[in-house]
Amino acid sequence: MEQEKKKKVIVNSIYYAILLFLAYLLLHYALPFFTPFILAFIVVWILRRPSVFLAKKVHLSDKPVSVIVVAVFYIIVISVTFLLGAKIVIVIKDIIFQIPDFFENSIVPLFESVFSRLEEIAQRMDFQITDSIADGYAQWIQSVKESIAGISLDAVKYISNRVWSFPAFFIKFMIMIICSFFLAGDYVKVTGFIGRQIPPKAKSVLNQAKKYFSGTVVIYVRSYALILFITFVELSIGFTALGIKNSLIVAGLVALLDILPIIGTGGILVPWCIIEAFKGNYPMAVGLLVLYLVITVVRNIIEPRIVGKQIGLHPLATLVSMFIGVRLFGVIGLFGFPVALSFFMYLNRTGAIHILSMENDKDL
Repeated sequence: MEQEKKKKVIVNSIYYAILLFLAYLLLHYALPFFTPFILAFIVVWILRRPSVFLAKKVHLSDKPVSVIVVAVFYIIVISVTFLLGAKIVIVIKDIIFQIPDFFENSIVPLFESVFSRLEEIAQRMDFQITDSIADGYAQWIQSVKESIAGISLDAVKYISNRVWSFPAFFIKFMIMIICSFFLAGDYVKVTGFIGRQIPPKAKSVLNQAKKYFSGTVVIYVRSYALILFITFVELSIGFTALGIKNSLIVAGLVALLDILPIIGTGGILVPWCIIEAFKGNYPMAVGLLVLYLVITVVRNIIEPRIVGKQIGLHPLATLVSMFIGVRLFGVIGLFGFPVALSFFMYLNRTGAIHILSMENDKDL
């Protein structure tokens, strides 16, 4: 009996390992080909409820109203993306070209003062190492200058390559838009046809997925979007008060980093504060420090209230899933893998699948 259990565990482990491997191949190689269609379906699915609600209000059929809602959605997205995108590209380009001058005029004087103090200390202790410090400093500054110039050049090349890849992106985006209109017009027929092709057991899992993602994940994303917006407002007010140029754009870029683990707003504001302090610009340094403290305190107060119940993973499980996700799929995996793992645990708890043996719901 014990031997049979061991065999069953081994067979199940191999079975699920094969499934995971096939899922990886599907996501990594096949998914890019179907991305426009998947995104189109997600857009139509999200807009389906407001379309039906609006159709009832105006006493029209779902089909024309759904098509109009999708059209308005894409008009808004394209307009906002074009206006903000053009401004962001200009600001980023200016920042990239200003990096060498900023290093030459701000960072170099800072290190010169530090090394001059080191030279004074060295002269008091040992005259022989003074020349070595001076030579080492000159070589180090030169290498850093070359690195900064190389980074700026690489950034310009990267942006140029992205511009050249725009036609391919444009084609995919147009396919996505066209597919969205077809799906919006025949949503019931398309979803009904797909539903009839799915086996009952798989349909049960998909129903659980719909329930989960239309509830927990949507609330999760909406909550953090609100937190991100509040952070953006705080940064905008702070940067404007400190007299920083393009305060809204800079605030938006810094706020986006707030959703990244480890980095956050502190990854920008704290080094910025230190640099301003070394430059002797103490009002700016104090202002940035106060702004960072305000953002941190407000975030810690509002996050539990807004988010409430999180995706329900242990911090270690979250860290492991984020690491594996970013290694396999980049930024998408960074956020997608924790959500996928949370959904996997949800299916296991609800009995849709039986893979893990858990003592209680709080194991992971």
